[in-house]
Amino acid sequence: MPDTSRPSTATSAPRRAFWLASAIFLAALLLGAEAGRSFLHTESVSADPVTTLLTDPAERAARQHDAIGTYATGDQPGDRLVVIAADGQIAFSERGAQPGSGEIRDTYRLARRDPKPRPPSTPAAVGQLCLTTTTSGIVDLLSLDTLIYSRDTYRRTK
Repeated sequence: MPDTSRPSTATSAPRRAFWLASAIFLAALLLGAEAGRSFLHTESVSADPVTTLLTDPAERAARQHDAIGTYATGDQPGDRLVVIAADGQIAFSERGAQPGSGEIRDTYRLARRDPKPRPPSTPAAVGQLCLTTTTSGIVDLLSLDTLIYSRDTYRRTK
């Protein structure tokens, strides 16, 4: 009488192939779903950066005093300037341009970037001191002599 306690190799091989094919199909399905999710998921480029305004008057006055000045990308005609004034005004202009032409004036308030993960292209660190402007975006204050605006580095000139 044949031994029926163990399945024959003739029936176990197709069963093993079925489960192997099912596992490969499931893995491919999961990989495709993950690829589709990552392809379709994009962060909004128009979303406002997360910042917290400085509310302590002493800290705000000290940081504003540190930030006031003129910053430039270089000293050649066509290089850009940022002028931060004590009255809450900020001006963006170009070296060598006619006075008043192409100059953008805005207002600013001191803030810090909130602890939220940033895309790798954003140079600012978490908690970084910055100026939030009404219409011109965010100016990151990296140090007493360096700021970043629109991915350009500006050095203090005055």
